[in-house]
This record gives sequence, C-alpha cells and structure tokens, in this order.
Amino acid sequence: MDGVSSVASILQITDLCARLGLGLYKLASNLKHLPADFRRKVRSVSELQQAVDSIGADLRQPSPCPIRDRLTDDALLQLLHLLNESHKEAVSLEHILDDALPQPDDNSFIRHRRTLRTMAKREDIQSRLDRLQELRSQLSICYGSITETAQITAQSGSLIHSLQGQVAAIASGANLSTQDRESISGLSTRFETLGSDLGARIGTAESSLGDGMGELRGDIIGRIGTVQTHINGVTHLIQSSTQNLGNQLQNGLDQMCSSFENYAAKQDVVELSEAANQKLADTIVARLTSTPSLLADSLAVTSHFQGPGICTCRRIGKQKFKRKFGPLTLYRRALGVHSPGCVYYGQESKTQLETRFSLLLTRLVSRSVEIQFGIRHGAGGFSISEGCGVISIVDGRNGPGFSRFMDAKMALAHIFHGSQLDSSSKPIREQITTEQVELALGTLLAKLWYMQEIVADIVNSIIQDLINGGVRTNATETQIEAHFTSYMMAWAKSAEHTAFSGCLRRLLSIEIVGRNHEEVKRLIKNEADVNDVEAAPYSPLCFTLGGPGWPIGMDILLSAGADPSSAIHCAIYYEDDVAVSMLLERGSSLFTPQKKSKSSFWDIPPRYNSSVLSYALWINRERGNFNHRILPLVVEALVRSRQGLMQLARKHISIPTLKRLGWKDPEDNSKLLDSAAKAVVSELQTQNIRIPDFMQPGPDATVYHNPWMTADVAEALFRAGFEEIDILDCHGVSPMLLNCHQHEAGRWNLPREIIPWLLTHGAKHVVFSSFLNISIVQKLAGNFSNISMDRDKREYTVQQTEQILTMLLGSFPLIDHRDSCTCFCGVKGCTPIQTMFRSYPWLLRLWNRCVHSKRLDYSNHREACRFELFSRLGMRHTCAFFTSQESCDFNEKNHFVHYLAHESIIPSQEEIIEIQDEDRSLKFQLDAFMDLYMELENQFIGDFELFWEAWWEMMQHVIPMEVWTANNRVDSEKLQASVLPIHDDELEGKLGEVRQGVMSSIHINLEVVATLEKLLKSMIEAILATAGSSDPVV
Repeated sequence: MDGVSSVASILQITDLCARLGLGLYKLASNLKHLPADFRRKVRSVSELQQAVDSIGADLRQPSPCPIRDRLTDDALLQLLHLLNESHKEAVSLEHILDDALPQPDDNSFIRHRRTLRTMAKREDIQSRLDRLQELRSQLSICYGSITETAQITAQSGSLIHSLQGQVAAIASGANLSTQDRESISGLSTRFETLGSDLGARIGTAESSLGDGMGELRGDIIGRIGTVQTHINGVTHLIQSSTQNLGNQLQNGLDQMCSSFENYAAKQDVVELSEAANQKLADTIVARLTSTPSLLADSLAVTSHFQGPGICTCRRIGKQKFKRKFGPLTLYRRALGVHSPGCVYYGQESKTQLETRFSLLLTRLVSRSVEIQFGIRHGAGGFSISEGCGVISIVDGRNGPGFSRFMDAKMALAHIFHGSQLDSSSKPIREQITTEQVELALGTLLAKLWYMQEIVADIVNSIIQDLINGGVRTNATETQIEAHFTSYMMAWAKSAEHTAFSGCLRRLLSIEIVGRNHEEVKRLIKNEADVNDVEAAPYSPLCFTLGGPGWPIGMDILLSAGADPSSAIHCAIYYEDDVAVSMLLERGSSLFTPQKKSKSSFWDIPPRYNSSVLSYALWINRERGNFNHRILPLVVEALVRSRQGLMQLARKHISIPTLKRLGWKDPEDNSKLLDSAAKAVVSELQTQNIRIPDFMQPGPDATVYHNPWMTADVAEALFRAGFEEIDILDCHGVSPMLLNCHQHEAGRWNLPREIIPWLLTHGAKHVVFSSFLNISIVQKLAGNFSNISMDRDKREYTVQQTEQILTMLLGSFPLIDHRDSCTCFCGVKGCTPIQTMFRSYPWLLRLWNRCVHSKRLDYSNHREACRFELFSRLGMRHTCAFFTSQESCDFNEKNHFVHYLAHESIIPSQEEIIEIQDEDRSLKFQLDAFMDLYMELENQFIGDFELFWEAWWEMMQHVIPMEVWTANNRVDSEKLQASVLPIHDDELEGKLGEVRQGVMSSIHINLEVVATLEKLLKSMIEAILATAGSSDPVV
C-alpha cells in the first residue's frame, strides 16, 4: 500500500480509538450507578477501553514504530471494522443510558419513570454489553495478530541485513572462482533490494505519520476534562435518586402488607379458610375411603413427585435441582431422611414410626390439596416441614397461584403510581420486575394458602388415632376435625383399611424408615420386600443414595438379596462413587437394561440404556464436571467381567472352537475378549452353562462402539487389553465411522479428541462399506461449509480439523479406493480425495497447509494436482453425485440401532458422451501437464515442499486463477480470472515455460540453502578456533 493511504488509514484508526476510549470511559462511569447486575459489566467495558487506549498509544508512538509501519490493507480494514462496530455499540448504549439516567431538573415522578425505563430495557442493555465484550475479544485477537506480523517482519529485515553483510564478507575474503563470485554477487543484489524496499517503506510511513498528532492530543485532553465534569454531576444525582426510590418502594410494600391486616380483609380470609377447610375435609375423606388401587396410585405418584430423599434435618428447604418457569425460579423442598449427626437418627421404633407415618400421610394430603385446587401434576409443588406443616410453592403459569401472583403485582403498581406508570399503553404487569414483589409475595401466599396448615393439623391427630388402633386421645377438637375423624374411625374398621396399611408398609420399607439400620433389619425380617418397586418407581436401594448417602443401609439391603443392578444407574446419576464401587463389587450387571418409570430422574437415551459405561459417559458429557472416580471404577469392572468370561470359556470350550468363534488368541491373557464375546456366550448357552449377569456382554460389536467415548477412557480400555479398535459391526460401521458420523450429523460442534486417538492407534476403516466413495475425509471436510464467521471460533475449528485431516492424509493410501467413474478429473475412477475436492474445491488451500507432514503419501498430491488443473482449464465433471440419510430400526434383540442409507445420482450416458466430446481437446492439455508434473517430480530430489510450491507458482502464471476472496473466508469459492484458453499450438511453449520456471526456482532455493549451510559451517569453525578446540567439525 502507498504511504498516503497508509497514513490516512492510521490517522483514521487513531482518531477512532480516541473517540471510542472517551465513550467507553463515560459508559463505565454510568454503569457504576446502575443496579448490581449492570455493575458486573463495568469490568468488561473497562477492559475494552484499555484495549482501545493501548492500540491508540501504539499507533501514536514516535518513529520508529514497528507496529504502525507494517500495517497491511487487510489488517487496516479489519481493525477499522472492529473499531467502528465498538464505537457504534458504545454510542447506542450511551444514548439508552442518557435517556434513562435522572437529570438535575427532573422531578420525583420523572426520575422514577426513568429508572423503570432502565429496568424495562434491561435485556437490551445486557445484550449490548455482551456485544462489547465480544468485540473486545475480537479486537485483542486482531491486534495480537498484527503485532506478531510486525515482529516477524522486523526480524526478517534484520536477518536480510545480516545475511547481506555476511555474503559480502565471504565474497571479499574468500578465494572463489568467477562463477561463484557471480552467484554471490547475485545474492547480494537481491538482499540489497529487499533491504532497500523495507527501509523505504518504513521511512515513508514515519515521515508522513507525524502530521496532526499534537493537535489530536490536545483535543483528546480537553474532551476528557469536559466529560469528567459532567459525569461527576450525574453521579451525585443518581445516588440521591436511588435512595429516594428505595424509600418509596419500601413504603409501598408496607402499605400493601398492612392492607391485608385490616379488619375487613381479615374477616374475608377467615371465612374463606373455614369454607375451604370444610370442602377439603370432605375431599380428603372421600379419597382416603376410595378403592385401594386409586390410593396406591396416589402414593406412587406423590412418592415420585417428591423424589429421592435429602436429609430434612440438615438441608431443609433445599434440593439439588431447580425448576424455572418464565420469571419464577423456585427450589422444591423435598421430604428427606435422617442421617448420622441428626438428633432423630437412631431413635427407636415408636417415635420414629409416628414421625414417618405422619410425613407419609401428609404427602397424601398435599396431593389431595393439589387436586382440590385443580393444579396439574407438576405445576404446583408441595413441601413438608419437620412439623408436618404443608406449604405450597406455585411454579407454573397454568396454576391458580400464578394468576394470584400477577394480581399482587397489579396491586403493588396501584399503590405506587396508579394503574399506569407513564403514557404508554403497556399494562403494569410487564413493567414491574419480579424482584420488586418478592416481599409482598410471601405475605400474599401465606394468606391465600392458610387453610392448608389447618388441614395438616387435623391429619396429624388422625394419624395418632391410626397408630393407636383407632382410640381417640382427646375429644376436645373443632367441629370440622370431629366430623373428619368420625369418617376416619368408620373407615379404619373396614376391609379397605387393611389394603391401605399394606400400601403404607411397602412405602415405609422403601423409604428405609429414617435410616435406622436396626429398624430396617426388623422390617426385612418381618415382611418387607427388598426388591419391591410397586409402591414407587424406585427400588429400596435407590433410597440409600442422594444427600450424604447411606452405605450401611445399602449393605444391609444387598446382604438381604437386593438386586444391585436396580440402583447402579441411580448411583452414577448422583455421582456416588462409594455406592458405585459397592454395587459393582456385588455383581451388578454392566449391560442389563435399566427398569425405569415413565418420568425417572435418570432418564437416558433409549439406545444406550443397556450399558453402564455408556450411561456414565453420557452423564460425563452432559455435566462436564463429572466425578472423576466413577469412570475408572466402571472400566475396572468391565475388565473383571471380561476376564471372568474368558476363564469360563477356557474351562468349557476347546481352543480350536474358540478360534473358530472369532477369538484370535485364546491363550493370551494380555488381550481381552471383545468382538467375539457374544459368540462365546452363545456357545456356552448351548451347553447349558449358567453365565452370571456380571459377565454378560453388551449388544455392541466392541466396547469402542460408543458415541460418547472419550480419549481418556479409550486409552484406559486399550491399556487394559481391549485392542480391537477397528472392528466393523453388522451394519459395516467401525468406531471411527460412528464418531465421524456423529460429528458430520451435527451432534458435535468440533471434531472430537477420540478421532485422533483412533487414528494414532491404527484405525484403518475410513470408508463406509456400502458406499466406497464417501470416506471419513469427506465427512470431516463437510463441516467447513457450516463454520461460523466468528473469527476466533472459525480459526479454532479449522485448526482442529486440519490436525485430523493431516493425520488422515499421512496414515492411509486413500488412492486405493476407486469407483467406476469415467470422468476426466481422475484416472481409472475417482478416489475419495477427488470426491472431497469436487464437493469442496476450496480445500486445496488446506491441502497445501498439510504438505509439510513427513508421513504424507505424495501420490495423493497427484490426484489433487489433476483435479485443480481440471478446474482451472474449465472442464466439466461427469461424476456421480451422492446423498446420504440416517435411518433407524430395532434389531432382533429389540436394541435401537442406526445405519446410513446412501444414494448416487449418475448422469445419463448421452450426457456424459456429449460433455466428454466437448472437453476432448482440454483433456489432451490436462494429460500433457500431468505428464510434465510426473517428470519433474521424479527428477526432483529433496524437500517435496519446495517442488510443490514451485509448481503452483508457475501454474499461476500459465493457467491463472484468483483463489480466495478479499474477506479471507475459509469456505470461499474460487473465482475464475478473465484469461484466454490455451491453444494447441501454444501448448509446447507453455510446457517449456513451466519446466524452465520450476527448475530455475528449485535451483535458486537450493543455492540459498547451500550458501547458508556453508556460512553456518564457517561460523562454527570460527567459534571453535576461537575457543581453542582441536575437534574436527562435522
């Protein structure tokens, strides 16, 4: 770029940096006086301000400036774009805040209205702050790249001057022939030219940049002082306005709360409570006296709704998972069990049983209240306090509590400013935030749901009657309770009472009765079923998990015959490594399908619910911070399981039979049985040999056929002895293809680390057996067309995929896979490499990046070269085009499987003949250029990269094509330059020009390398001679 345009662009950037810095300083000051969630964003704005100031300071440095002097057109355009975007976002945010912040002449009403407008625009402000943070990251990356380029350029200039001096010294002090002196003289001339160009460019930029800098600095300092004075005045107004608004909000809340305490409102609430109590009592009695099946169903539903226990004495009111519905985020309080350290832990039967019966029946009452108020299951959540009081938390828009909550917001708005806050037509419920009514909500709901506390007290007394055999302990109760109790006494003597007691007894045993191990042993000894899952969707073992866990209770149940497989998924879900270890040691199956209810807490994908390893890997992927001790336990159990199966097979099956079944080396203990495991199990079953559940293999071909597999787990399995990493399953899919398909189908954003791991360990099945033209290279390459234009994300994706593509190209002779295509772009059929370039022709640039790999199969470059010349000559393809579609089905064992269905679209024979007849002369030119390429490649000895670069440098002169558009996108298409085609009488001249140019370029490069080697050798000899060394130089 010329000096004038460079200086103009740099001055434009410097001025934009100054203006943007001032704007960001003002924004940071304003944000400090907004609510807390905005104040957290001040740091991001300050960081952007610092980055902009740093760039401006670098560009305003006195000469010489290594950054300013080496800016290119692309760097200036990108830097200007990012600074303009930052300036635009900062100005927009400044306008929003100027309109929202109180002004000195505002009255109280206008100040409140401005504050509420700020709350209404909260999301807009947050999004603009996030955009400023994103621009700050992109600006840092862009300027870092410019800095790195400047440093490299400076080092190159220094190196050129150094080499120029050293070449001159050699020419003057050595006894050289005339030819050598001419070669050295030519090198010296080239060095002088390069050095002169760099010096001229630096001098021009330095002399032009100084104009106007003094005036700009003075303007910046003056604007900073003016803005600072204005900000100080606004700061004082914001502080006083915020204090006044807080006082008015508190006064409004006090008025609303006191309005509920006046006599008229209190009388209304009392009357409503009495009527509701009577109605609730009748409803609960009707449900308790209904059929046993309905009662059992209610118990099962309420047990599931409350979830596995968390100790109420330690964590009352908390639960691990929160639920969010619109503006409400609530935590369900769950009924738990007592743990060691609690005052209730270990108490004997009567007090403990009374407490447990009370809590269980209160659950049933909660469900009845839920039905009475018409709340759908899952919309209204109930929790139970230690004193058996029932309170309700409404967390759904469809429940009656939500509408009452919105009524509270409306009432609060009327107390403040009437029905409307401003002249807009929006209702007040959309302008008042949830935080402003949190205090009022507690008071309101306490009044509206007060009748539940009365019902809970009534049920508590009835429970005492039930425990005492139906004898009333005190008869001086209210009329409602007496009416309710009379129904209960009549029902307690009926046959339904026996069914109800049995249902309670099963539920009692499942909940482990307060984790009192003596009481659990007594229940098991009497009649409790340790594997009972009828009363709740969880097995008794599951209720020893969660919270602090209860290994003692788990051991008791396992010793009594509980099935460890019923709780292994639950233990992994709760990340309880102690429980996982205990269940696996007790023989839990690793591949038994989990028995789960319709809405289990540990729901998993249908296809993978049979494998404990798959479930653990899936949980690890979903959470990211999974317990690191669980996966090694599962791998160790899998190794033990397979070793036990191997011993059982050697005991009952002969060695020749095992080999016939697919076990390659049955006598080698270091290699574990994997792909042949199912065949060995089938053979054992034909001999009526019992195989423990712990040894049963899974439905997949190998342990590596898992879409959630990670490189760490794969490495652990490989070291343990699972070495079959490249086996094809019944659908012709290998672990490599499975993970590749997961990536290509969009289930993974980036190529996963398991793919490089499989490649480094010798995976070779890279082509789908049902479709030879589609290989893993094309699958990975397909991701490029969907790469985001976000700069840092795009570079990271390209880097990851380039690494895998380099490994693929260096590991496999993909040229062996050819189809029957007769297109001129290939020889004797198309390879996957050509198919890839046909779909994504821009990948030649990536191919050139990978050429330095020492393991590369250079025969693939011939195919790439032919394809590129085919495109540059303007020839047309007659290849087939392909489509693929994923299909799903169930196999004979009812396991969910997927496979790929492919379809090829082939042009008609008439169309192929017509196209090839038109391109016949061009094919002659293509073959001539390829013959020359083969000739020069065979003659060349040395670094292949030098030959590759020299060839394409000459091709750009002979058959030019403008590659890559100005925006430097990775997925940009090539643009054909407007040049005349090569005529047949010009072909020989073009071939000679290419031959001479390639050989000359290679010769010059080799001369430079040889000269530098001689120079390095002479320097080493001089150093050794100075040090007095007599050792010969190697």
